Amino acid sequence: MKNLHRHRTYRARRILEMIRGNGSLPPYPSATRMAEELGVSWRTILRDLDYLRDDEGAPIEYDASRKGYYLARAGWTLAPLTLTAREADALAMTLPLLQSFRGTPLVSDLDTVVAKIGAAVTGTAGLPVGGREPVSFIADDYAPIDPEIWKRLLAVVRNRQPVRMDYTTFANKAGAYEVMPVHVFAYHGNWYLAAFPRGKRTVATFAFSRVNRVEVLEEPGWAPRRFDPETYMAQAYGIVGGEKPIRVRVRVSPAIAAYMTERIWHAHQQVRHNQDGSAEIAFTTRGRKEVVRWILSWQPDMEVLTPLHLRKRVQEKMTEALRRGRVQTGRNQDAG
Repeated sequence: MKNLHRHRTYRARRILEMIRGNGSLPPYPSATRMAEELGVSWRTILRDLDYLRDDEGAPIEYDASRKGYYLARAGWTLAPLTLTAREADALAMTLPLLQSFRGTPLVSDLDTVVAKIGAAVTGTAGLPVGGREPVSFIADDYAPIDPEIWKRLLAVVRNRQPVRMDYTTFANKAGAYEVMPVHVFAYHGNWYLAAFPRGKRTVATFAFSRVNRVEVLEEPGWAPRRFDPETYMAQAYGIVGGEKPIRVRVRVSPAIAAYMTERIWHAHQQVRHNQDGSAEIAFTTRGRKEVVRWILSWQPDMEVLTPLHLRKRVQEKMTEALRRGRVQTGRNQDAG
């Protein structure tokens, strides 16, 4: 059976729709038919009917000749959304999280949704939308996204349509890519398209903010039928994956050990605390490039233990940074 864990509020509204026989739904549904539709037992439906009658005052009656339920007062409707004080506080305190969607059309759509919720709320507490709350969320930096690009990419993912994109890479190289979109990820203030490039068997990710044009291709898609985003994210680091898997092990100094070990950097990380106050973090990933950036961001308090090629890559990046710093310093001295 499907939808085994639907919330009672959802089931109650759906039951009323079936009892009214709205649209294509036949009237006078039985408890068995409603149970099949909602993916629960008929006993659960009977309890939901009792809840509607006793707690919500619904005039639901049973017609023995039709072997189904109906509303004795056809115009009766369920009361507006009711929140307790704790529920209203929880919702109000999390509304600032909408800042995470800045730079996308979701902002205006979610503002409308919140306004509708605020207008519908009754009960022990209202919804203090826009009020001063004791909790604030400091938003991450973010990348603005062209609303038309956003809409087109979401549409092709839903419809599983192959596309040709004009795209600028992280390294600032412009090019055209033919891809089969399969999923969308949100990460660190940007949105990313997971797609199979033509002729490739591994997924690549493309930042929405660097997609310059989208053209739908009039041909069947070539991606595998199934893409599991959870499996992909478990083997990636951030949104970067698809590379050869490596076993990463780093040591963090006592200065940052408490901070580093209280956070989840990878879904399958292992942490070991050392007697000198340092700690080790280990995980397996296919996202080497993102791991290199992560390690560099924590210098000089993070040391790569394994693998050796990752350690060398970090050293190369640090050496290059020092060289550029020396060159820039020399230029400034010459100018002085």
